[in-house]
Amino acid sequence: MRELVILGGNRLHAGFAMKKQELGIDKIIAVDWNARPDFAGDLSVCCDIKDADAVWASSAIRWEQVMCVYTSADAGTASQAELHRRMGLLTPAQEALDNARIKGRSSACWEKAGILNKYSKVLEVPEAFTRYDGGSYIWKPNCASGSRNITILEGDDVTPQSAKEAWQLAAQASADHCVIVEEFCRGTEYTVEMLGDGMGHVAVYGISKKYHTPYNTQNKIAVNLHFCPADVSDDRLEAIAAFGAKCYRALGLSASFGHLEIIEKEDGTLVPVEMGARSSGFIASHLIDLIHGKTVYLPDYARVLRGGAVRDGITYPGTRSAMYYFYDVQPGIMEREKTILDFLPSDIQSFAHSREGLKAGRYYAPIQADHQRYGFEILAGDRKLLTIQAVEQAQTQWNCAVMKEETQ
Repeated sequence: MRELVILGGNRLHAGFAMKKQELGIDKIIAVDWNARPDFAGDLSVCCDIKDADAVWASSAIRWEQVMCVYTSADAGTASQAELHRRMGLLTPAQEALDNARIKGRSSACWEKAGILNKYSKVLEVPEAFTRYDGGSYIWKPNCASGSRNITILEGDDVTPQSAKEAWQLAAQASADHCVIVEEFCRGTEYTVEMLGDGMGHVAVYGISKKYHTPYNTQNKIAVNLHFCPADVSDDRLEAIAAFGAKCYRALGLSASFGHLEIIEKEDGTLVPVEMGARSSGFIASHLIDLIHGKTVYLPDYARVLRGGAVRDGITYPGTRSAMYYFYDVQPGIMEREKTILDFLPSDIQSFAHSREGLKAGRYYAPIQADHQRYGFEILAGDRKLLTIQAVEQAQTQWNCAVMKEETQ
């Protein structure tokens, strides 16, 4: 029997349960502090994912049968590494994991490597911010995830009072009670999904172009992640991949996933935003495999942990596209229940979904954080068919079909 241990009961881990056969997994053991997590796997272990000793001591886990430990939580990466170490597998250094988990440390590493390309400063107190120069700035928790408690202020809106309020909001969500404030860069956002081995190679398994909800102007919450998009040239994707590998290596990571967010400014400059030494839910279970046309991401990770190698650069063929599509509901009352598939070309398929949040008669307000998104589809198709134009047209038609004209 082969088992997969997942640290965290996030419902987005359900993708691994859907692909057990392809992954060669017989049992999924989900570890979470909550006795009734959203995702319980085949067996649920109630335990703090940050407590590696307690997880290792669990009598429910037969470690000799475990393929690997997976987590999409930044808080779980240290335990993941420690459990792999006890299994005799390769692990990234704790310093590298801290560099990825704490935003200020990431920025310091990228600045040292000459690739930060923006103003960035960690503030222990709000008064440490003094840049009242008419610029654009973003306040974020220094140690947190999920697009929570973020404030963007620009021009004359950047005042000592507004800066203090932005700091206080961000500090509430930061594990170290510190806040990072950075130049707010406008441009095209991308994610870079990577896997590094223990020999210094960094493979890029997928690059997505990000799109954000227009219904919340105070925060940037992604509603579409478009992998292998046709509107980005192969040469540009290669350049983004090379930059992503530089960011990965600058943090000192190895034998680890890497989930990087970057911005491409109008002048073509690439700017790192933040990075996790992990992957994420349906990205690791479905989206990467869909653009490869086969199941590769988690098996390659397990192979790397046992000394296997990856090759530098982009690994996917570039003929298929995939999208993490989140239902972006226009504020108002939903009148009828339909899916985006009713308005997309029939050659575009959904390989997984969550539609429980789409209910007729419900009032929908603008979302404020990632975890508030109402539902999703994992879409895939030929790169020439699954375009952002096709999806945006379908999104408009869907909103017109399901939402009442009046708003509450």
